[in-house]
Amino acid sequence: MKLLHAICPGILLTVSSGISSAVASEFEVVKTDAVLISAAESARERLRRAELLEITEALREIYAELQKTNVPDLERSRRLAPIAARYENLIQQFPNDAEALVLYAKFLRDGGDDAGAREYFEKVQKLKPDWAVVYQQLAAIAAEEGDVSRALPLMQKALALEPGTIVYQLQYGELLTMFREKLLKLKIFETPERLDRTMQNAFRAARALAPQSPNTAIRYAESFYDVVAPDWSAALDAWNMARKNLMSSPDFGTNPAVSQFMRETIDLHRARAYAELGNYAAAEEIIRSVKDERLAHSRKRIRQMIFEKRNLIRRK
Repeated sequence: MKLLHAICPGILLTVSSGISSAVASEFEVVKTDAVLISAAESARERLRRAELLEITEALREIYAELQKTNVPDLERSRRLAPIAARYENLIQQFPNDAEALVLYAKFLRDGGDDAGAREYFEKVQKLKPDWAVVYQQLAAIAAEEGDVSRALPLMQKALALEPGTIVYQLQYGELLTMFREKLLKLKIFETPERLDRTMQNAFRAARALAPQSPNTAIRYAESFYDVVAPDWSAALDAWNMARKNLMSSPDFGTNPAVSQFMRETIDLHRARAYAELGNYAAAEEIIRSVKDERLAHSRKRIRQMIFEKRNLIRRK
């Protein structure tokens, strides 16, 4: 080759140039095809996205209409049928579209078709094993079916993936509360105390994620009624925080009657905690401040509890 190059450099140059041109030409074709394919895929993705957004908006409008009036089930099904058809058509075109599959599964759940929803959620679980919402939804379905042994690990997986999601912490706490006896019977938790700690930790975590929310504060405070040995001092602190959050909420006072009822309800919980701690004077002072007649029975019960505790002390 060196000899040929020395004798006929022009020939090699011409051949080399021809090969280079052919390769370059082929590369340009491939490059052009890739651009066209990319453009087609982008256009297809835009169409998919647009259709998904349109379905979501149409569904929102239908739900808003259905909430205004008491619509019979048959009429509700008739109005939602086009939405189901659009979802199914979209999924037929994009069978591995995890987003569409999740939204359709939620739509089916809203309509009471848990079996159909589970099928789609399980498909997404294979496509997107790191999507927490799938495990959370499957856990909810299993819980509604009473299968806590299946619901619990699914809910724990959702929390492991997204511990900072408030609704997951709340759902986990509710799951442990609802199936308390069954969980203990199955020995999933070694002791009632350990189950209590886990349940309260979930509600406490939800409160920590929304520290200004009255709702998460109230739910954590309520959890003290569901444990074997309530820490009434911690319960009082929890109800005090719930009251503070309620009073500082932007919605407080917009409906004075509702706001007063909520405040006085929390106050009675505070009175109960004071009574359990033996501070009867503080408990009675709060009880006297509660005026709403709807809470008369609760006031009477706490006063009776105080009376019995005082009598017990006298007998001792």
